[in-house]
Amino acid sequence: MANWLKLILVQIIGEFQSAFVPGRLISDNGLIALEIFDYLRKKKFGSKGYMGLKLDMTKAYDRLEWNFLLQVFRKMEFLHKWVDLIWRCVSTPSFSALHNGIPCTKFTQSPYLFNLYVEVFLAMLIRAQIHRAIHGIKVARYTEEISFLFFAVDSIIFNRASD
Repeated sequence: MANWLKLILVQIIGEFQSAFVPGRLISDNGLIALEIFDYLRKKKFGSKGYMGLKLDMTKAYDRLEWNFLLQVFRKMEFLHKWVDLIWRCVSTPSFSALHNGIPCTKFTQSPYLFNLYVEVFLAMLIRAQIHRAIHGIKVARYTEEISFLFFAVDSIIFNRASD
């Protein structure tokens, strides 16, 4: 199941996430973050201040609401059989496969599932950006505003600082 999910991740996970998505390099977001923090360190003039907020979501993975994950799968129009199979896997503390009637090594949930949670969080951030509730950073005049970067279990949210 994890291998199948890995194959379709590139179709269901937005461009802002690069962790665990085939064909994307997590290091790209790291390089962008370094460039932004270098810009912030060198910024001396202007009336606008900016900040970067790093979120460590390591503990969040241990506290995922599996019912929420199932709702995400349904919203993404996954087949009912697939959603049911995922539910049977994640609602069991640990599971293993049988090979010729002999239990194999136990395994746990796929990190790809976490990408789906992050995708929902990302949609909320994009909505906030559209409604101008958050304002990203432009490091040069003709570049796009960057409001957030996502890594495996970390994210950085950039916003205008205010008094």
